[in-house]
Amino acid sequence: MTLVPSNTSVWDLFEHLCKCVCRFDADGQIIIANAGFYEAFPLPNEFEEKPSELTTQALPSETSASQTIFVRLLEGDRPRFHQACRSLSPSQPEVTLTLSSSVTAAEAWQWTVRARFTESGEVLEYQALAHPLGDRPLGDSNLCRCEVPDVTVQEAHRYHLLTHHAPVGIFQFNTQGGVTFVNPSWCKITGRSLDEALGQGWTQALHPDDRDRIVNVTRHINEEITGYEFRFVTPQGQVVWVLGNSVPLWDEFGNFQGCVGTILDITEQKQAQKQESQLKQLSRALEQCGDNVIITNREGKIVYVNSGFERLTGYTQAEALGATPSILRSGLHPREFYRNLWNTIHQGQVFYAVFTNRKKSGELFAEQKTITPLRDESGQITHYISTGKDVTERQRAEERLEQVNRCFLNFSSDPLKNIGRLTALCGTLLEAEGAVYQRSLGDRLDSVSTWGNVSFEEQDNEQSLVDWLEDCGSSMACPRLETPGDTWYEPISGVWRTLVRTGDRVVGLLSLGYAQSPEQSADDRRLLGIIATAIAIEEEQHRVAEALRRQMERERALSKLSHHIHRSLELSEILPATAKAVREFLGSDSVLICSLNERATQATVVAKATILDNPPLDQIVLEGFSLKTNCLEEYKQTQYVTQLQIKICHRYCELEGFEESKTHIIAPILQSTHLWGIIIAQHCRVHRQWTESEQEFLRQVATQLGIATQQSKLYEELKVANGSLQKLATIDGLTQVANRRQFDDFLAQSWQTSLEQQQPLGIILCDIDFFKPYNDTYGHQAGDDCLKQVAGAISETVTAEDSLVARYGGEEFVIVVNGAKYQRLITLVQEIRRAVESLQIPHRSSNAHPWVTLSVGAARLIPRREWTSEDLLRRADQALYEAKAEGRNCGRIAKC
Repeated sequence: MTLVPSNTSVWDLFEHLCKCVCRFDADGQIIIANAGFYEAFPLPNEFEEKPSELTTQALPSETSASQTIFVRLLEGDRPRFHQACRSLSPSQPEVTLTLSSSVTAAEAWQWTVRARFTESGEVLEYQALAHPLGDRPLGDSNLCRCEVPDVTVQEAHRYHLLTHHAPVGIFQFNTQGGVTFVNPSWCKITGRSLDEALGQGWTQALHPDDRDRIVNVTRHINEEITGYEFRFVTPQGQVVWVLGNSVPLWDEFGNFQGCVGTILDITEQKQAQKQESQLKQLSRALEQCGDNVIITNREGKIVYVNSGFERLTGYTQAEALGATPSILRSGLHPREFYRNLWNTIHQGQVFYAVFTNRKKSGELFAEQKTITPLRDESGQITHYISTGKDVTERQRAEERLEQVNRCFLNFSSDPLKNIGRLTALCGTLLEAEGAVYQRSLGDRLDSVSTWGNVSFEEQDNEQSLVDWLEDCGSSMACPRLETPGDTWYEPISGVWRTLVRTGDRVVGLLSLGYAQSPEQSADDRRLLGIIATAIAIEEEQHRVAEALRRQMERERALSKLSHHIHRSLELSEILPATAKAVREFLGSDSVLICSLNERATQATVVAKATILDNPPLDQIVLEGFSLKTNCLEEYKQTQYVTQLQIKICHRYCELEGFEESKTHIIAPILQSTHLWGIIIAQHCRVHRQWTESEQEFLRQVATQLGIATQQSKLYEELKVANGSLQKLATIDGLTQVANRRQFDDFLAQSWQTSLEQQQPLGIILCDIDFFKPYNDTYGHQAGDDCLKQVAGAISETVTAEDSLVARYGGEEFVIVVNGAKYQRLITLVQEIRRAVESLQIPHRSSNAHPWVTLSVGAARLIPRREWTSEDLLRRADQALYEAKAEGRNCGRIAKC
């Protein structure tokens, strides 16, 4: 830390008031001393000294033996003086000792040395006052003595000017601790007048938290030179930090005469220390932050980066400091993007965006940034802090999920075709060489769909999935069926596999082949799980459809009932209608459909149908019942639910609530491999025999009910999924602008609104010039990319919220402009053309321009009831025809 000499005018005051005063650093180098010190302790003869240089100004910084305080002391006193200085500490900052004068060795001087320390406890400097003892005994006092010499009128005037114009506050206390004098600077610092300061009035300016401490200090002003920091509070409520110093005054007889001192405004220094402390805390927090953090000054120069920035970008802190964030610029964002950024943060607002930046290595990455202005206490922006998170993987995941959603939108009613699309999509997105999906058909595996180069060995189609997993489970190549993990990689064959499940039932196996071991990320596994779930849903739909087809072929008698059951997916409608149809078909007294709890010990009646009027509880159960032993013992063994059979009970049934039933028949309702419930048909009045046909009928009904409950479950799941997919149905899959369906709806609504409000409505038709030759020249992939870029340019140009950009045909786009004034339409036509032309997409097959251009036709009108929106479209199309006829790469507007 550089030591700054005291103000010259203030030093003159101490030179005038004190006999010998000296400040020196930790190495003994004299910082400043008054003339009395140099006179009492001159340099020895071996050192040449220029008196003109021994002034009260600070000495140069070069180290020289002649500039140390030690050479001015007698050789025998030097070690003792040095040891005394070394013994000082923050807890004992002052020492007093007696030394001999280097001029007259017999003359004794009393030295008082006080050390000032930094916050870390290191010595900042030493302050020394020396006073000749003369005839005073050595033990009389350990305090320094300052003599107040007789002064002339000229010297008094000089003292007045000094105190009046000194930049520090100067005060004087009497022996009782009352203020007798303050200079104008003291009044300026404290905000108090001279009258308010005199006596004990100055204490009213002290901060309440510091008042007791400072008042206590004044009670000991006759004991030592004091230095202390404290606060004043101005009448306006402003807190001012000051550094106070005071020196006791003695007359020639050793009598205490009061003290004189100074105060220095250190508010800014305190604020800087506070800010530095806060910045250190902030720095520690930012270093532990997982995001990357950049702090710049108002001009955009980087003043801080955390370790997260270094890890993400590859730039070191030393490389980043002093540079601007443009070192990360990828060149993929337009100038308008950065112009908007600076306009936003200069206005004090927070800027959010996803940046495509470039690492030091050249690798591009996506970063979600938040840039926040930082203000000082006055509200002025001083810095900007940017926090960023690497979202490269998230963007990649979103793009892949978008492809999955588009695949869902293109689903047909054939589950097998949908499974084929999903298998191909899985292989494409996960960058496999080949993919295959195999269905488990109980005793064998059947390949349903394949994609790519399926060079890896498929499972033996004569072997079931369960057997295959059991056989290879011991080789650690893949897990057994009961293993929790459904996905695994086989390094020997280079195949990534996943089980396809519907609930707890494995319905198939999806396999991906690789030439080299893939780096499987969490998103890859998540995507594989989504596709496997979609295949499972399609498989379930396929299974349900097959079951329905076989049922209808097997028993035409159930067609009416099956139609009713499958007409609705709501169990609240299906179950009561089924109970009624079964009762009517069987001619039984009552039919109950009951759902079971998880342990299959308690049944709850969810639907019933009966011909009995107010039947007693001993004849029919209407609410619920518990399963007892013997009668439905098998139904409680839930691990064997697929083996449950039709149960027929006669008199003395042990099923609780059915003791008085003459006869009843029970069939299990299975939801996949889960016992969902039971259906009971009973006779309460007479005994009857249940034929095989009736038993098969009830078994088929139970099967249908199981399917219905599964369908209902899937229906609820699909309703949620379809709701999300419906939102995507109005977007063109390639260009991501509105599709023709959304355009038709929007135009119809805009036409009706414009008709009611009698506002003009505009249509702009855009056609890419010579697009077929472009496709023939560059290929369809380039054509698709061209369409995307053109759509993006048009969308960026048409920003009004009441306008719509849509894909009208293959290479045609249409814009609907509500409230379209004629001049606005002209401007839009030209801006759209320029925007597309500025893309500078090469088109060597064009007769209009070396780049891809547009022909644009526009029209506007105020709708009338005898017109339709087709009239407006025809006008715009005619204008487009004129633009093409006039050489293309131009725009024409139909006359009103």
